[in-house]
Order: sequence, then structure tokens, then C-alpha cells
Amino acid sequence: MLIEAPITNDNIKKPRLDATLRELCRFDIHLEARDFRRPPPLFAGLFELLTGRPFETSSNAIVRFATPNAIEEKRRPLVWLRIDTRYGDLASGSGRRIQLGDRLADLSEPVRRALSEGRALLVLDWSHEGRPTFWTSNIRKILHGFGVPPQNTVILTQNIAPPDPPIPGQPDINIVNAHSFIPGIWRLFFGERVRKNEFDAPFGFAAEAPAERSHHYVCMNYEATAARAFLAALLIRQEEPGFLSFRKDQFKRNMPASRAFADELNDVAGFGLHPNPIGLVNDFIAVQRHHKIDADYGTPKELFAFLPTDALSTSTLNIVTEKEMAQPDQQRFAEKTLKAIVAGLPFVVFGNHGTIRILTDSGFDVLDDLVDHSYDEASGPFQRFSAAYEEVARYLARPPGFSAEEHARIKAAAAHNRKVFEGPLFDQWVLSPINQIAALHPANTFAPFTVPENPSLSAGVT
Repeated sequence: MLIEAPITNDNIKKPRLDATLRELCRFDIHLEARDFRRPPPLFAGLFELLTGRPFETSSNAIVRFATPNAIEEKRRPLVWLRIDTRYGDLASGSGRRIQLGDRLADLSEPVRRALSEGRALLVLDWSHEGRPTFWTSNIRKILHGFGVPPQNTVILTQNIAPPDPPIPGQPDINIVNAHSFIPGIWRLFFGERVRKNEFDAPFGFAAEAPAERSHHYVCMNYEATAARAFLAALLIRQEEPGFLSFRKDQFKRNMPASRAFADELNDVAGFGLHPNPIGLVNDFIAVQRHHKIDADYGTPKELFAFLPTDALSTSTLNIVTEKEMAQPDQQRFAEKTLKAIVAGLPFVVFGNHGTIRILTDSGFDVLDDLVDHSYDEASGPFQRFSAAYEEVARYLARPPGFSAEEHARIKAAAAHNRKVFEGPLFDQWVLSPINQIAALHPANTFAPFTVPENPSLSAGVT
């Protein structure tokens, strides 16, 4: 069955998307056989952006993007699978895992044959995660068992490179940097709504709020970890009022009774900001049943995956807590940091080494005249965490709110960052990866074709 979905999004600007759309129109995109309703993240975000509707399909789907009046040509097969672990597995919500080999085996015989004969490209989508780091050696072994040439495989990742080096003299898997959260956030501000109750505040909403602020900070923690618990416990000890949310019921990765949680507590002990950090964290967890709101906000508006617009609009600093606060050697920025850019407040990131550098390299104004981001230069997690907290403490010593000059400054930065988000960031982390995928396809032998000047696009799902 073919489902037509015309694209009516006038905010998809030409000519930036045209080249990418031409490439997408050349693919038969085969999705994973058993996905537990968890599609490849970058593909799903791009699908919703282009079609203006949720990505909902069954197993073994083939997606065809199409433009009316496009020249008909034989489409290139492309297999696009989601991976969630360093071994290439798909982890389900029930704790079960599907091996990459199992999913390759579930593909239809013609598709498997196209992969083994070098006529199809395999895309493994890790663009939603940066931890744990994958090892290409694990994935190469699985590919070898199915006769899939590694050079016809692409891994989409937010990390710069895997830790294991390529094998000298042998073709290797292609690594392409991508960020799956960007299409969804981009669509909310520059595209169409596809679901009810989606985030509807303007870009830079917290910067545009009045200069007078009643509270010092916002720190949201949806998925709890030991490092986040340690930071929350430290913030509660501060005299300055702020909005602090710590959802103790959301220890998804590190349950408090697990060895992983104990190991992370030991990592936290190295931060050196408290004489007994493990005791501080354990006491904090024991006292807080669910989460702590260190200010009388009532019930704040928490849309856009727990981004409290009311709290941010009455605060002076956004404290961002990424998942990998205690992990070394990560090179990425997470969704929470992107949301900090969207909100428009000055922010401090407790996260990966080089997060601020990645943002500035992308063209963002990080307000480093208001916040000292030199903590970003500390490669070790302990030093980086301590330096970031020292900057938070310094910033919280100022009165809440902004002077007229500071208010004008953050509003100007938000306007600048909106343009960067809409253009260069989207190009770098979404369009460029798609174009690289197209360039790496082993069957680049098709004649060029043109797209109408104002195409009415459609996507077919079979």
C-alpha cells in the first residue's frame, strides 16, 4: 500500500534543501525489520520535517520520497537501521536486545543480496547517542558474517570518531557526524506541527522576557544519575532561590542499588567539591521522594520534553546537565544544550569536554562575556565539573535579573543564534550527513534529474 503525504511546509527554504531532496528521491529506504516502534532517529526526524506528519510505520517498511514530475529512474536500495549499543544492538524498552545480525537476517532476501553484492548502502543510525562509544571492530565482525562490505556501511554518530583505529590496508566503515534531535527542534520553530500540544514558545523566549527576574537559575534533571544528584544536592545548599527539578523515579541507566550507580558515585567522589560526596548524594536521594522545586512556581508549563518556559522566563541562568558529566573522551553536545540555545539565557553546561567549542565552531553566540566558559577546556571530567560549579557559584552571587545593557545583549544573541540554528547548524548536522550518505552509495551511476522550481513534495510509505 502506498500512502501519499504532500509536503506543504513553506518554511523549508530553497535552495538549501533542494540538493538533499534530490538525493532522497533516488533511494528505496528499507527500514529495520523489528524496531519496537523505535525508528532510526535521524531518518524519523527528517521524515516528519518533510512530510509534516508523524513517522508511523510497521516493520519492513520501504519509504520513498517523491516529487511530482520527477524523472522516473531506478531507485538505489538503502537499508537504514537504528543502533543503541556499542555492539550494534537495538535495545528495547523491556530490556531485551535485538542483535544487529538478527535484524540483517530479517531483511528480505533481495535486500540482503543487494547488500552482499555491493549494490546497497547500509546506514546504522547512532545519531541520538554519544555514550557508550561504539567499536567498529564489533560491527565489522557482524558485517563479515553477512558478506556486507564495510566500505558500503555508514555509522551516523554524534561522536567525532570511534576509539578503535581502522585496519591498515583494509576498507573500513564510514563514520558520519549527525544529530538526530536537530530536525525535530528545527521543525518546531521553522516548520509545521505534527502532534497536539507541541512546544509553542518563540525561539529565544527566555531572553525576550522582562529584564527583571525573581530567581537565579533553572536546573532540570529528567533522567537521574549520580552526577546529577550530586549537583542537585550542591545547588540545594546554595542560598540563592532557583528552579531545581530532580526526578528520582527516573534512574533509567543507573539504579541506586546497582553496581553501575555505585561506580558513578565513586567517580563523583573525585569532583572534590564536598568532603563526603557519596554521603551527600545518598542523603539527598533518601530525603527527596520525587523531585525538588526550590521555588514557589506552582505548576510550571513543562512542554518540549520538560523545558519549563515559565521558570526560564523568570530566571537568570540555565544550568544544563548532560548525561555524560562523569565520562571522559566524549565529543558531542546533547539535546539539553540545544534547548539552552533555544531558550536564550546565559548557561553553564555540566557535560562533555569541548561542548562550548563545538557550539562556537558552529557559529553560536554563547554569551561568554557574561559567563566564563573556560571550564570547557578541562579535558578531565573532575576538573571540568569543579570549574563549571565554581562558575555557577560566581554567577549566582550576582542579583537576579539583567541590566538594560545585559538584557539587550542576550536578546541580540538569541536573534543571532536563531539564524545559526535555522541555517548553518541544520546544514552541518542534518543536510551534510544526508549528502555524504548519497555520495557514499556504491551505485552512483544515475543520470541527473531536476526538481520543479516550487515542487509539491510527497512521501510514500509501502
